[in-house]
Amino acid sequence: FSTISNHTLLTTRHTPQYRALEWIYYHDPLYATNTNNSTNGNTYHHSPRMSLNDPRLFQRYILAVFYFSTSHENGWHDCFPGDKLCTSHDAQNWLSDKDECEWYSIVDCDSATGMIKGIRIVNNANGDGKNQYGNGLHGTIPSELGHLTNLYELIIQWNNNLTSYIPTTFSNLVNLYTFSLLGNSIIGSIPSNLFTNMTNLRYLNLSRNRLTGTLPFLPLTQFTQSLLSPWFSSPPIPKQQQNQSTSLSTLHSTRSSSLESLYLEYNRLSGPIPPEYGNLYSLRELKLGNNHINGTIPNSLGTIGKLYKGENRVMKIDLSFNPLLHGNVPSSLSSIPHLGEKS
Repeated sequence: FSTISNHTLLTTRHTPQYRALEWIYYHDPLYATNTNNSTNGNTYHHSPRMSLNDPRLFQRYILAVFYFSTSHENGWHDCFPGDKLCTSHDAQNWLSDKDECEWYSIVDCDSATGMIKGIRIVNNANGDGKNQYGNGLHGTIPSELGHLTNLYELIIQWNNNLTSYIPTTFSNLVNLYTFSLLGNSIIGSIPSNLFTNMTNLRYLNLSRNRLTGTLPFLPLTQFTQSLLSPWFSSPPIPKQQQNQSTSLSTLHSTRSSSLESLYLEYNRLSGPIPPEYGNLYSLRELKLGNNHINGTIPNSLGTIGKLYKGENRVMKIDLSFNPLLHGNVPSSLSSIPHLGEKS
């Protein structure tokens, strides 16, 4: 497990990593060895059904670290270990003897390998009078979660006491399609290389947190001219190059992004709007309101949403309540059709 967690954290009592390893070794029915646990008297009389080299064992360890990192002795509202009212879509408790793919919030696993592909913590359903949104997560998001590299969906929303930095290991989640940390208390800056290799990312929502620093760099993917609207053309081919054996993919291509929704509003982000955001040709909504963004609105924003032939996809741009943002709205933005809002 030292390839996933820091060795010191693994060997220091009461850390989430130590507690997760202890759970795997002494309490997890899928692995626990024939060892008597003097803490609660449990004895397991079976051989482990998982080997130390089984990726599923590491997966269960990562989920255990996540639980212990976000419960801080208070437990969750719903589906904590031993919860008899775990009613979230008929899910199973965390750290139960069930397959981890059946645990609450695990919404998809690979049918062949059993590796987790989707985590969605949006609400709880215990009906005990607590806020139905979120699940009462309290603590920090551990870096270990970034080792679940099969994830295409990661949604953890509406947990006011989840005060955490975004782990830099999340840059390993290159298969993400949907990523949301909406409505938590995430602090610090967005890691500079977080999205560099997330070329499949379609939905990104980090709104309503306490993020500082500058707006993030977003992934760009190579698109050929045939995908672009005919009025958004690549530069003409110089005559001296027309007869050269240069591929069309080199001469008729542009860098763009597959991102369709970008929400970063209600944070403390500062600095200028990157002109590269104009390359978000697939974008439908851009919300950067209620931050500390400064400078002027780049003219390049007028080219967002222009990937598909004959249709400008952008529906909403919100830059409101950024008092340090100055200057006029570029004419390129005024010319965007179907624009629902530019505040």
